[in-house]
Amino acid sequence: MAKRTIAAFDFDGTLTTRDTLIPFILFIKGAPETLWIFLTSIPLLMMYLFGLKSRKELKEFYISQAFKGMSEEKIETLGSAFAEKQLDRYLRTKALEKISNHLDKGHEVVLISANLDTYLIPWGKKHNFHKVLCSEVDLKTRLLKGENCRGEEKVKRLLAWAGPKSNYELWAYGDSKGDEALLKLADHPVYRGI
Repeated sequence: MAKRTIAAFDFDGTLTTRDTLIPFILFIKGAPETLWIFLTSIPLLMMYLFGLKSRKELKEFYISQAFKGMSEEKIETLGSAFAEKQLDRYLRTKALEKISNHLDKGHEVVLISANLDTYLIPWGKKHNFHKVLCSEVDLKTRLLKGENCRGEEKVKRLLAWAGPKSNYELWAYGDSKGDEALLKLADHPVYRGI
């Protein structure tokens, strides 16, 4: 029996031309409130830049501010609407073609991203991904469940889902330092190749 083949794609910067968290916040909050969230984050952003706060803490600040005053149902509805109406506009020209090529070969495609499940899970379903592994938001606390899905965390989540690496051939697509561990694991690493 042939080994299964998995194609793992990072999202922001790999499949898309930019990070998508700020456009998501703009979509759910509008420009004035998004600007206010950014301005109030400057002290935390400076602490992050000087190594005094983590990327996770910065992301949780943005999430908590963006979702403030919203019900869980409203957040889920807005995440699905953003996935359906907005996300594809940020895709690289060949992104969907690359995904389709793997699907046509019978490969399992998985999205592995540090961005939010709130909109990546509906987007992944829309584009026939077998699995979406990403940063998960606890809609009650407005904080991340577990770790930010970046760096070694991407590898941990892939192995937890797919099993030992010896059981499959892995294609991995990434574009940043946060993808290095995943690219090192891959049989076929593709750095900025979409």
